[in-house]
Amino acid sequence: ETAGGNERKTTGSYYTPTSLITELLDSALEPVLDEAVASGDPEAALLKVTVLDPACGSGHFLIAAAHRIAKRLASVRSGDGEPAPPLVQHALREVVATCIHGIDVNEMAVELCKVSLWMESMEPGKPLAFLDHRIVCGNALLGTTSELLAKGVPDDAFKPLTGDDRTVVTSLRNRNRAERAGQGTLDFGNGSDDLRRTIAAGYAAIDEIADDDVAGLAAKERRWLKLQHSDEQGRAQLAADAWCAAFVAPKSIGAAEITTTFVRQAAERPSSSLDASKVDTVVRLIQQYRFLHFHLAFPHVFDGSSGHGFSCVLGNPPWERVKLQEKEFFAERSPEVAAAPNAAARKQLIARLEADDPALFLAFRLAARQAEGESHLLRSSGRFPLCGRGDVNTYTVFAEAMRNSVAARGRAGVIVPSGIATDDTTKHFFADLVDKRSLVSLYDFENAAPVFVGVHRSFKFCLLTLTGPDRAADAAEFVFFAHQTADLADTERRFTLSPDDFKLLNPNTRTCPVFRSRRDADLTKDIYTRVPVLIADGPPEVNPWGVQFERMIDLTNDAALFRSAEEMQSSGATRLGPRFVRGGSEFLPLYQGIMATFFDHRAADIIRSETAKTRQNQPRYLEVAEKADPCRTAEPIAWIEGRELPLREAVPALIGFANIASPTNERTFQLSILPRSAVGNSLPLMHPAKTGASALLGLYCCCTALVLDFVVRQKLGGTTMNYFYVQQFPVLTPSAFAAPAPWGDEVTLESWVMPRALELVYTAWDLEPLAIGLGRKCPPFRWLIPRRALLRAELDACFFHSYGIERDDVDYIMETFPIVKRKDETAFGEYRTKRLVLEVYDAMAKAIETGEPYQTILDPPPADPSLCHPESTRPDWAR
Repeated sequence: ETAGGNERKTTGSYYTPTSLITELLDSALEPVLDEAVASGDPEAALLKVTVLDPACGSGHFLIAAAHRIAKRLASVRSGDGEPAPPLVQHALREVVATCIHGIDVNEMAVELCKVSLWMESMEPGKPLAFLDHRIVCGNALLGTTSELLAKGVPDDAFKPLTGDDRTVVTSLRNRNRAERAGQGTLDFGNGSDDLRRTIAAGYAAIDEIADDDVAGLAAKERRWLKLQHSDEQGRAQLAADAWCAAFVAPKSIGAAEITTTFVRQAAERPSSSLDASKVDTVVRLIQQYRFLHFHLAFPHVFDGSSGHGFSCVLGNPPWERVKLQEKEFFAERSPEVAAAPNAAARKQLIARLEADDPALFLAFRLAARQAEGESHLLRSSGRFPLCGRGDVNTYTVFAEAMRNSVAARGRAGVIVPSGIATDDTTKHFFADLVDKRSLVSLYDFENAAPVFVGVHRSFKFCLLTLTGPDRAADAAEFVFFAHQTADLADTERRFTLSPDDFKLLNPNTRTCPVFRSRRDADLTKDIYTRVPVLIADGPPEVNPWGVQFERMIDLTNDAALFRSAEEMQSSGATRLGPRFVRGGSEFLPLYQGIMATFFDHRAADIIRSETAKTRQNQPRYLEVAEKADPCRTAEPIAWIEGRELPLREAVPALIGFANIASPTNERTFQLSILPRSAVGNSLPLMHPAKTGASALLGLYCCCTALVLDFVVRQKLGGTTMNYFYVQQFPVLTPSAFAAPAPWGDEVTLESWVMPRALELVYTAWDLEPLAIGLGRKCPPFRWLIPRRALLRAELDACFFHSYGIERDDVDYIMETFPIVKRKDETAFGEYRTKRLVLEVYDAMAKAIETGEPYQTILDPPPADPSLCHPESTRPDWAR
């Protein structure tokens, strides 16, 4: 079985390990039970606890919760901390019949859940509990609320889906707007609250019937059926269903038109008096989409007199994109379409189906429209203002639905991907959790064990516990990178963060940093108290470097601009080093991420191979002898005409960073200094507003420092280095670079850093404009490997001091780069990088303490002219 609901698509059930459920019950249910037991009437309070799993499957969560409540109830009744099994079993039957609620979109799962609950709660001599009003079938995500319903159908419901007529859609939107403006508040006969309370009273009456014998059980069933066919229930149900249907109903000439007026009519009249075509359309859409409305499915929970919500909501909902996945749809129906090499080829094959296999083509169109309709309802209904955005994943909207279903003093516990706390798409939801103090705990797991079979072992999920507004949490508890629940007991891995901490660490998004230990958390928080983020959102925006981000060239969409060397030569263009020139046009090399790395814009050529044995467009890393040649430049696979590029004339070089990254890589934030060139989207650019060379190099050096990379590892939740991550990295300001270096002799940090940075970066003639921008009209510096290690050690030590890191913490941070350590030990028999950095750090610390200027370990000193190549190496293209 698999996690996240994949298997439930076909079987209606899936398995969640008991160990995870136990942890969620401890954090989400136990505090609710503690409060009930501490009340004046603990027995009554326990039987008023309401538990919901909105994607219940076979009922694993519900059964575990029922056992917890039953044991507490039996203990209260007997006064015994370990009540006898018969007492617990008797309490369990009562708890299942009164406290437990479940929803699933799969009918098989609903029946399986009932059977599971019956088998667990059987009591000799008594019939099975009546559960038809507790375990219900429907889509917990596709429904409305009484508050939304009262406002009428929103105008956003009327947007064209596949097959809709845009003219009809526009007409319906305009009509609906007028209807809403004239309706006031939608009124259900004697008032929506009165109608809901009438229905809730009917549900309460079912529970008042004793079901200790078959006669009582039959009476409950009769009362239930009568309620389901009552005028009140019918009107309320049809109005809510029609409200949802307005979003997904076909909108074309002759189709039934469902707007606010029909929803109001459905609430006020019996269905027999309504337009039959509209009723039929709604009924068909109910069957297709399985609308479910919490306030009508469980009115006794949402009637306004019992806390307006569940005491505890639990679950492991599906983790699926709502958008139809073409490859998955055709996997069994048409393997040829599923196996298409790319999306464009697959779309062509799908288009051919209209003639070759009309039935399959129609099935695909219907499935695509349904997924589109579901997504439209989730994004436009107003029910999910925080997570109903973009390409919706079900786990995000389930999390929001579960949170919104909790009573004021209730709790929710849910298993979801860890992206709920770190991703850009969920940042609004997580920020709201933090700001409203709803977050109790987040325990993050890496599926390495694996905990969930069939899910990739690097996938990360979490146990997320939330609280209602009347039980606000002052701080939340975290564990990251756990592999099993036993890891949660490790006190060194547990730490707490307050809302103020989130504001400090991620002021723009309030998303969650990913700390492996308490020490990592404390160190990172200390850094942020001293160093501001690169860009703080406004208003007013705080952006000391004036940084702007740019993706210059899309390697797919802009492919028509690419020109190969062969094409350039055949067109009569002249090769001038890294460029081609033809007439008055200049063609610049196309840089990709694999061509450059730290302080090295000539890391690799891109090779093109047409053989079957070699993949195309792979790197060929330059040898040391090649880098020793200052005329040697990195060879791309394509060139682009300069006038097609958004290059700024005053910029002497570019800063690019790899958009794919991982905290487990050798380094996480990988930046390069590039000559003026075309740059592919795998290297987003970071432009400081100050276009001078010193600002460019200062920002670059700070961002390449080991101390910053340590922080970056705590911030990156996925593998994409999005702008919102970079904006919130702690980066020294220009004023810090203008301040004196405390280990120097009346020199600023900038003037101390520049010569070291220039010697590392300027190793080939194509970066001469950068040297000129620093006032250094000299040939490139020689590629001297041992010296480069010393230069980088001095820079890293300087930034450790500038970030205020204590000596023991420098030692600790260096140990958090295991791949750097392993490579050093293989090459040198020691962790050379750490030794060099600490030696320089200690010498600087002594200089700061004594006032005697730090003496560089470099001989000759940084950027000494004797280290340059001869002027005679200057090529014609650099003159």
